Amino acid sequence: QSDRILDIGCGNGALLTELAERGFGNLCGVDYSERAIELAKEVARMEEVAAEFSVTDVCNTDSSILKGREFDVCLDKGTYDAISMGPGDADMQRAMYIQSLSKLLKDDGLFIIASSNWTKEELIEHFNPGFVCIAALTAPKLHFGEPESGGNPTV
Repeated sequence: QSDRILDIGCGNGALLTELAERGFGNLCGVDYSERAIELAKEVARMEEVAAEFSVTDVCNTDSSILKGREFDVCLDKGTYDAISMGPGDADMQRAMYIQSLSKLLKDDGLFIIASSNWTKEELIEHFNPGFVCIAALTAPKLHFGEPESGGNPTV
């Protein structure tokens, strides 16, 4: 529970708040949205959670609070998907994301990604070389609000 944990695209900080309630410390959340970080800080203050939050472009960590830092665990619940669908050169943005992640994650660290846009095989291809898939969990697909079996990997 002393692992340094980074939530990439933390939004309102709900995941880090939950981790803090379960006894984890050394929590850091980053998001490109200033409003999301303001909300995360407010939620953390109200819930008495000691977590660090910062407006940061994860694809450009050299000029952020993340510069030179390493984490035991990096979590992504949709940021890679958003970068993949964003304007501009998506291939370049994905490469920059992976390069930044490689700097942020300790050599023996754990990267947990939730994706609804990529299959397990595609994620393995994107993050290879450099990352090894330990496990993949499959969530049910939703089809017009109805559950359907055989969904995409989420972790």
